[in-house]
Amino acid sequence: MSLFQKRLLSWFAAAMLVLGSPLQPILAHEMEGPNCHCPDGATSCETTAAICSASQCAATVSTVTGGATGNNLDLGSTQRTITPDHHEGFTTATLQVGDATRTVTTTSLLTPAEHVALHQILSGGNQTLQLGALGNAVGGHFDVSAELSEAVHNLVIPQGVTAVLDAARGAANVAGDLANAGALYAVSSSAQTTAAAISANNIINQPGGIISSALPSAFALGIASAVANLDLNLSATNNIINQGLIQSSGNLSLTAGGSIVNALPGGVSGAVPVMSAANNVNLTASNIVNSGLLSAIAGNINVTSQTVNDILVQNSAGTFQALAGAINFRDPLFADKANLTLLGGDWLSRELNAFGGTGTVTVNVGDVTGLVNVYAHEAHITASGNNLKLGTIQLVGDPTFFNTGGDVTIN
Repeated sequence: MSLFQKRLLSWFAAAMLVLGSPLQPILAHEMEGPNCHCPDGATSCETTAAICSASQCAATVSTVTGGATGNNLDLGSTQRTITPDHHEGFTTATLQVGDATRTVTTTSLLTPAEHVALHQILSGGNQTLQLGALGNAVGGHFDVSAELSEAVHNLVIPQGVTAVLDAARGAANVAGDLANAGALYAVSSSAQTTAAAISANNIINQPGGIISSALPSAFALGIASAVANLDLNLSATNNIINQGLIQSSGNLSLTAGGSIVNALPGGVSGAVPVMSAANNVNLTASNIVNSGLLSAIAGNINVTSQTVNDILVQNSAGTFQALAGAINFRDPLFADKANLTLLGGDWLSRELNAFGGTGTVTVNVGDVTGLVNVYAHEAHITASGNNLKLGTIQLVGDPTFFNTGGDVTIN
């Protein structure tokens, strides 16, 4: 197993602890051996198993973390394994490596960060990626072009390093995993391109990491976006795990075939993870874990699943916040049988709308400030706040309503 695989697997081990006990037996098995197996007696994997997606039954760890397919661009690595011979007409170049310079020839071996720095120079620009004495990236910035993202299998952005994606030049599609401990900013150089898209097998934003289309007021790189409210779309075949900050100056849309997690790993303290958008936050996944803040500043939080599936939201110690709008689960057209379960935390909005089709809606949470509207076969609602306000309750079965902290008001 490579250093990259060991590092990425350790991130998964820490991050997956927040997903709860149903996932831990499979994760434990994953750590013990090379194979990822389905639950006993199952003919196909369940997406509730965050490490085992349906397409990864009996797959090796390298399938999950990248393996030998494609190139691993770990910019924090000090291993020199990349040759520069793919640069046509290249003979020699000089890199700034730590406090010294390094002359690179056609026979030199490069670290992934040195490879990116060389590309910057040979593209007619300056070396803007800062390298440490061992060739690892320690600061500066580089562009995440569509060509770069498609040429690598796994991409690791270390702490102190800034990556910039110009959405007008295309999406960033990483075939393997994207792990970020630095900053990844999305901009648009064209007013015609109003959304930035990033996809990967897994997207892991580590503590202190930033993935954002909202640029700091004094952006050090002097880069401006032609679109003030740039939408940000993140998509993962498996999981999106945020332990830092993911934010959008427009709408924020996250889609995961496995889980969306906004939480620190177990036993880790630090700043509360945040997923935030100036307008709407759209979450598409069957399993959502939040112990941080999910915030739609001027819009709604909309939650659905990719296919007709039960939706489980574990919000213990977390907050869903749409103070100017609503928190919506599915939409009024949903008529299938699929359950919706909301557990823990506070839900702050003007309305909370749950569309359960012919399934069951189960809510056992803290404070719910908005008017609760439920459309389902049956519903069981328990809150702990000053006032649980019930609006439209359209059910077939018998409901139960409790507020352990105050009143229940029926409008």
